[in-house]
Amino acid sequence: MRKLGPDEPAKYNYHFKHMTTVGEPIEPEVWRWYYQAVGKGEAVIVDTWWQTETGGFLGATLPGLQQMKPGSCGPGVLGIYPVIYDEYGKVLEADEHLAHARSQLLTDLSAALNSLEHAAAHTTALARCRHRVQGRPRRTRRRHLP
Repeated sequence: MRKLGPDEPAKYNYHFKHMTTVGEPIEPEVWRWYYQAVGKGEAVIVDTWWQTETGGFLGATLPGLQQMKPGSCGPGVLGIYPVIYDEYGKVLEADEHLAHARSQLLTDLSAALNSLEHAAAHTTALARCRHRVQGRPRRTRRRHLP
């Protein structure tokens, strides 16, 4: 997109809330352009790192729970525990601050998931009540992608 020129995104009327990059994390200069020009300074960017062999993300930020950092894919995703080795094959240990941050993130994520489960259960209960009161089948909306 940058090859088309820095003003290309301004030609279109759109609003992104979330943008994801895949593969290697993008360099900080490109990240900043992507955030300002494409995301209009509002969209959350999930800059990921993965390999075809893994079949999914290994590192990524969680929107709303972790800070975005230009040029960084973020920590290991849930269930992935990255290990860094030195040039001699010795595991480099994380410092206490990093261990505390990871623990706090997992606590925050657990609370967020509990809130989402509660909201989903409440929404389902309301839909059932509405269905019984109105005496007609519930309609589901289907969205068709272009």
